[in-house]
Amino acid sequence: MKFFFKKGIISKNVYQNNKMWTYNFEYNKLSIIPPSVIPYITKSINNKKSSILTSLNFDLQNFINYTIEKSPYPISIVILQDGKIIGINSKYGIDYPLTFHSNIGSTLKPFLYTFYRENGVSKEETFNCITTINNQKWNVKEAELPSKSVLNIQEALLTSNNNAFINAANKIGMNNVLKFIASLLNKEESNIHPSSILGATSDGISLFELTKLYADFFLNNDDPFKNECKQLLCQIAKIKLGIDINNLFLKTGTTNGNKERFAILGNEKIVLGIMRQENSINDYSKDGSFINSIKNIARNIFSQKKMYTWM
Repeated sequence: MKFFFKKGIISKNVYQNNKMWTYNFEYNKLSIIPPSVIPYITKSINNKKSSILTSLNFDLQNFINYTIEKSPYPISIVILQDGKIIGINSKYGIDYPLTFHSNIGSTLKPFLYTFYRENGVSKEETFNCITTINNQKWNVKEAELPSKSVLNIQEALLTSNNNAFINAANKIGMNNVLKFIASLLNKEESNIHPSSILGATSDGISLFELTKLYADFFLNNDDPFKNECKQLLCQIAKIKLGIDINNLFLKTGTTNGNKERFAILGNEKIVLGIMRQENSINDYSKDGSFINSIKNIARNIFSQKKMYTWM
């Protein structure tokens, strides 16, 4: 108490009345949060009372921390609800999902699907899914070879076919599609090129930005084409994860030679973004063991029977 009295923190009367008391101080388990994260995880700040009301969900945050600690790969996770972050962390630091920018691969396709449908592409119309038909002289590769030569836009989304999405862009006008991508990602049009249809931009976006795009685009929306797209993403969740959780949608994406893998999953309440990096252990398939990680996270966060284990 003498220390606080000498520093002028407490008055002489408080010191005299309490100097005989013994105080035990326990270890503070709170993590140090970088200032860059504060605007995204706060509901209110009261400077007079020196209090911060956070948007973080304690149980979800603990699960995220545990998941990242146990993962054999460096992963980053961010969870959004009502526009605020309710869970965030990364192997590289809690602010990494906000500051690291990357190409986003096929996670861009749901937005393109909706744009195509809004601009006259029907569900029945088919597009070449083997070769890109344009003057770019591309050699666009597919992670999985299609079983037929043409796909409609729904089949292209379900299988994440690159060529069909590029050929559909040519039908409604490549410049129109590139302007849409620039607006969607809040980029200068000069930084958007035909390769951006496959999720590539000159400076990329963060995992937080990608997750927020999904939250703003698909949640609480009565647009028929967006709801149609969301239903396809729910099919992807059931097919890829092998679990049936009502209204759970999923879209995955890979980039930079599978060194960065993304998964966006959510329901009518929350949206979760996951990024896995440094693929160095013989896991070079399109989704690889990343799907097992996503499945475990989905079971823990979105199912009624919480497991809270690492698989």
